[in-house]
Amino acid sequence: QSGDSDAASMQHMGVVKDFAFPSSSVSDRSPVLAPPANREVVEGMALSFAVIATDADGDMITLACSDAARFLAPGAKGAVTGLYAWTPGPGDVGDHAVVFTATANGKQSACAVNITVLPEPGMLCLAAAVAACACRLRKGDHRSA
Repeated sequence: QSGDSDAASMQHMGVVKDFAFPSSSVSDRSPVLAPPANREVVEGMALSFAVIATDADGDMITLACSDAARFLAPGAKGAVTGLYAWTPGPGDVGDHAVVFTATANGKQSACAVNITVLPEPGMLCLAAAVAACACRLRKGDHRSA
């Protein structure tokens, strides 16, 4: 009879075993941003690149950008791709930090991209010529060019 009682005990244990208890060890994870590389662009030239975020839990993701006027990203569940697009002008020469943020279920991830705007190549030549001329004038060379 001890075999019967073991079988009944195991059958009872099977009911408990088949019941799923919520696990406290599994928590909602933050979204993940695939960090875009830093960029260089010449003033007047178009720059565009994708920004991709995923959420392993399949939560709704929203993407935001510190330069919102140049960024478009629809909200989506599980994965979203945004597009950053900019054509810098002459006043934009230099470094610009742009921060992208992914938010899902109240959790955030962020990354920064540095965009270096270079002067138009013709402007570099003009600047070099002006500098050379100014240097000659300082040295007392007053010949015409």
